[in-house]
Amino acid sequence: MVHWVKNGLSGRAQNVVNGHTSGWWPVTSGVPQGSILGPVLFSIFINDLDAEVECTFGKFSDDTKLGGAVESLEGQDALPRDLDRLEHWAMINGMKFNKCKCRILHLERSNAGHKSKLGEEWLESSPPERDLGVLVNSRLNMSQQCALAAKRANPILGCIKHSITSWSQKRAEHLSYEERLKELGLFRPGKRSLWRDLIAAFQYSKGAYKKDRERLSTKSCSVSRRGNGFEL
Repeated sequence: MVHWVKNGLSGRAQNVVNGHTSGWWPVTSGVPQGSILGPVLFSIFINDLDAEVECTFGKFSDDTKLGGAVESLEGQDALPRDLDRLEHWAMINGMKFNKCKCRILHLERSNAGHKSKLGEEWLESSPPERDLGVLVNSRLNMSQQCALAAKRANPILGCIKHSITSWSQKRAEHLSYEERLKELGLFRPGKRSLWRDLIAAFQYSKGAYKKDRERLSTKSCSVSRRGNGFEL
């Protein structure tokens, strides 16, 4: 098993594609992202991260959360001890925490707001903090997350409102496909394609796409057409 895992991780190289492709560079550590093996190996690697930790500890992928109730002097000292244990684990395992993203969330109004250090750096206190993508404040209220979601949704709702003639979608549930399109002010796919072609033709006639103007029309073989015999 060890030989199989080693064979899957050895001799790898990667490059970067951003408009241009960079040269290949050997990958001497880590596991390939997007592979089935990656999350399994990472979980095995950090399995003993919470060894001897006194406080409540949570791991989700590469996110780590440490929490505890500071109701006595003993509880007040437990969190710093656990933070020292985590920093020591990171050092002996050749890893490091992204301390710019590490924050303290003090819960309840009467919280004394004790400061803590991770290694040699003091951790900043944050009134609202993002926990697995959700904003939570010191009262475990998610109103800011709801407001942010509504702010992002409003422009999308505006686009939908302007693109659909009628908002009464439920009225169209019992209608046929053709009747629904008519009710919503939409075209069939074939007509939408024709509509786009007519818009493109109009833009050509107004001077757009000058480089491709010769591809807009072709000489018709028929002599029965009025005008110069060209057709779109």
